[in-house]
Amino acid sequence: MRHCGLDVHTKRTTVVWMDDDTGEISRASTMPNDELVAYLQFLPELKQVVMEAGSTSAFLKRQFDTCQIPAIVVDAHKASRLLEAINSQAKTDKVDAKGLAILSARGWAEPIAVWVADPPTQRLRTLTRSREQLSKVSNILRNGIRAMLRAEGLLCSATDLTGPTARAWLDDIEARLDPLTRQMLHQNRELIARTMENIAVIDVLLAQIAADDERCRQLDTIAGCGVVTAAAVVAEIGDITRFRSAKALRRYAGLTPKIEQSGERTVIGKLVRHCNKHLRRALIIIAQSFVKSARVTDTRAKSCYFRCLFRHGPNPAKVDLARRLCDIIFAMLRDGTDFDPGRLAPAKAR
Repeated sequence: MRHCGLDVHTKRTTVVWMDDDTGEISRASTMPNDELVAYLQFLPELKQVVMEAGSTSAFLKRQFDTCQIPAIVVDAHKASRLLEAINSQAKTDKVDAKGLAILSARGWAEPIAVWVADPPTQRLRTLTRSREQLSKVSNILRNGIRAMLRAEGLLCSATDLTGPTARAWLDDIEARLDPLTRQMLHQNRELIARTMENIAVIDVLLAQIAADDERCRQLDTIAGCGVVTAAAVVAEIGDITRFRSAKALRRYAGLTPKIEQSGERTVIGKLVRHCNKHLRRALIIIAQSFVKSARVTDTRAKSCYFRCLFRHGPNPAKVDLARRLCDIIFAMLRDGTDFDPGRLAPAKAR
């Protein structure tokens, strides 16, 4: 049986296969991505194809599944550490492809395999992540306007620069600024308006998708969670059955701290870096609104938030609440139930 390693790039891919019966390793071949399927289909006794995670490899994985080519995608960070142990040479495309083939032959690829989103989930992720990027662009432009005004000795008291009060104030300010600053301010305001229009279009599409998705409807019942955020959580989690427990989902969302232990010394550090940051952001947003909801006033989750807020500050408190909400979301999606504030543990009496 042959194990195939692919070092995937945007246009071309390096291919190396290894025969686990004879130990024979082929010479590296580099070919366009659109020729990979035909090459692998005619490769005799193909047991497994291994490639590192990436946008192109995810697309190829879906193509391989359609053609019934056995393929898995592995975590790039974890694979790089294993490849360093196998290959003492310089890092090249040929060496990486060979290393991935060896990982597959030794059975080391499956433990570090990652889940690849199915087409409907991928399309939903495209919408939610595009909205997230547009929101970041809008925030950058808003901060740029405030910095521009501060340089002129002006402060806008309005929280929302696109609100009617702020718009009227900015219209009056523009007339008194010098021509160059006036032009830059006007352009930034137009860019914000266009960005908000694009966000509104995506929100309509997400609302239509959420109306037909039972998981989005369930998450929309959480206090402080709207349709858009619910769709983002569903898109990033995908199939809930791929997580063995709520702890695994917390780790995937990056809500668990990094722990280093040696002998009697244990250090709990910052949150893990290698995680799904889109899911973590969505859970933090839910936590920010959850704590303001009157539906969960006398609950232990809310009291723990304020206790953590007093001891450690706002950011650790948000992460702690997001971790608790992650457990709730796991149970809701696993059991197919709505959010019930009555099932939350009551706050402890002081």
